[in-house]
Amino acid sequence: MEPGGSTPTRSLGSPIWGVETKTTTTNWPGTITYAVVGYPIHDSNSILSGQPQIDKNDADSAFYKQTAGLWPFNAFELTTLPTAAVTDHSSLRVGICVSGNPDGNGSVNFLVHNDNELVPNDSHSQSTGLCGLTVASLTPATWYQRLARNTVGLFTPSLLYAEGDDSRDFIGGLPSGWSPMEGGTLDASKVRLVMTSGPTNNVRDSTDNYLTITAYLVDAQGVVTSTPVPQVRIDSLAVLSNNGTPAGAVIVPGSTNLLADPNAVPPYPGLFTDANGQAIVKFQIGKPGAYYIVASGVLDGTRLNDAKSGKFNVKN
Repeated sequence: MEPGGSTPTRSLGSPIWGVETKTTTTNWPGTITYAVVGYPIHDSNSILSGQPQIDKNDADSAFYKQTAGLWPFNAFELTTLPTAAVTDHSSLRVGICVSGNPDGNGSVNFLVHNDNELVPNDSHSQSTGLCGLTVASLTPATWYQRLARNTVGLFTPSLLYAEGDDSRDFIGGLPSGWSPMEGGTLDASKVRLVMTSGPTNNVRDSTDNYLTITAYLVDAQGVVTSTPVPQVRIDSLAVLSNNGTPAGAVIVPGSTNLLADPNAVPPYPGLFTDANGQAIVKFQIGKPGAYYIVASGVLDGTRLNDAKSGKFNVKN
C-alpha cells in the first residue's frame, strides 16, 4: 500500500501474469469466500528454454538482482487463502501474457506446471481479459478501496485470443494444479511421435479401426520420456504393404478424421495432440492385405519423425 494521494510504488507485472476463470460465464470454484494470492519466483527446468522474465519493473528488483537465487523472476506461485478453498482447477485459466509463437520457426511457447506438465495453450476469440487488462490512474482512496477496485479489474473473466492466430499474446490454459507456473520455449527437435495403440486386425471397409499417436519429450540423450506434448498437429497417413513398399490408395476417401474440415485445402487443419499428448486417428481400409500405417506430424511448421505401427491384417 502507499500513503493516500501519492504515486503507487508498485506497477502491474510486466508481462502480466495470473489467473482468471475459464470463460466469461464460468464461476470461481468453491463454496466459501477466499482470496487468490500470487507471487513471482525464480524456477528452472530442463523442458523449456528462454524463460520470459516477469515483474521486471518491480520496485524492489534492484535488491532481488543482487540476491542469489531470487532473480530473474521467471515463474510464479498461486494459492488461495484459505488454501483448501479450491481443489478443482479445471475451470481456472492460468497464464502469462507473452506470444505463443513469436518467430514461427519450429519453436512454440508453453506454460509449464510443476516442471513437468506442458499446459495446452487455450484458444479464444477476443484479446481482452487478463492480457487485455489496462489500469487507469488511481484517484486518492483508502488502500482497501483501491485493492478492491484492482481485484475486480484483474479477475474479470473474459476471452483471450483468436484460435490459430500466431500473433496471440497469451500462453497458458487449464493446468491440473497451481505450483509453480513457468513459461518458455519448446524446440520441436525435443519432440518424438510414438504409435501407442492400434491399428488392429480387421476386415475390409470396417469403420472402427483407429490408432493412437502420442507426442513425447525426449531427453538430452534422445531417449523418449513420459512427458506428453500437446498441440502437435498430425497431418498425414501413409500405408505400406507387408514388404515395406507403398500399398496404393487403400484408405477410403473421407474415412479418416485427420481433416477437421473435409473441404479444407492445404495447409490442412489436421488433428492436434491433447493435454495427454494423444491424437486418435480413425480410418477405413478398402482393400485386403497386410499393412503398416505411418503417421507424421508437425510442430509450428517443423516436420517431426514418422511414427510407424506394427503389422495388421485386413481380410475380406
